[in-house]
Amino acid sequence: MPRSNPKMHIITLPNGMRCTLIPTAPPMGGKGIVSCAFVYNVGSRDELGIQEGVAHLFEHLFFPESFFKSAHGKGAEINASTSRDRTNFVTTCTEAGLDWLFRAELQRMQHLDLSQEHVQREIQIVCNEGRLHQNATSRAMDVLRRCMFHYGYDHSPSGAESVLHAFTADKAKKWYGAYYNPSRCMVLVSGAFGPGAVEAKLREVFRGIRDSQPPVHRPVVRLKTHQTSVKMHNQHSNMVFLSYKGPKGLTQEAISLCAVRELLNGSKGWLNTGPWHRAEAV
Repeated sequence: MPRSNPKMHIITLPNGMRCTLIPTAPPMGGKGIVSCAFVYNVGSRDELGIQEGVAHLFEHLFFPESFFKSAHGKGAEINASTSRDRTNFVTTCTEAGLDWLFRAELQRMQHLDLSQEHVQREIQIVCNEGRLHQNATSRAMDVLRRCMFHYGYDHSPSGAESVLHAFTADKAKKWYGAYYNPSRCMVLVSGAFGPGAVEAKLREVFRGIRDSQPPVHRPVVRLKTHQTSVKMHNQHSNMVFLSYKGPKGLTQEAISLCAVRELLNGSKGWLNTGPWHRAEAV
């Protein structure tokens, strides 16, 4: 079969929400399968000061029990993730289900449940999830990030339990108002649908919402450029995971690319990667 070459429809709503529509097949009377992602321009790099894990916590707060029940009733599949730069909410449903999804996202964007009970319940879930994924390799990477970056990228999106347990509903409301606004949101829709109908629905559903606060400027991620060596110790071994030096003549982007190159090549030059197959034993 010939490869399809879908035409992208890129629009920006008056409230600043950016939308990209990618029809990959003709509409099927509302029964075509569609994937839709709401991507918020907020991640762990925005967690300045004592805020480690807040963006990941909000990923969980965006899924109240009522949303799960509603999605199940619509036959929709949902997923989400938090990275250092963004938070993604992805749903697969029928084209007819987009009306429900858009209105559900509008509800989450305007009236998210930030009661103390809900916040504390999700904090416990996030902490349990963090313990589940904690191992020697993840601890080593935490040390490396703090040596490599001044802030922004210097910690994992999973966060710190001590910070999360001190996070209150009042703090949650301030974070919510600052970051989960239409101008920080991008919508991606792909699948079997009519782009004109979906654009009209987006304009209808989101026309009444505006940013609740002025935009928050993102911090610049700065890479440390002095000579650094990181060691992980136990009673059996000393292991150097990373040793690098960033000359002043190189840009931050060049330093990052060189570091990645040497890591992937297993070089003993800029990066001494060490026996990575033994990382779990550290």
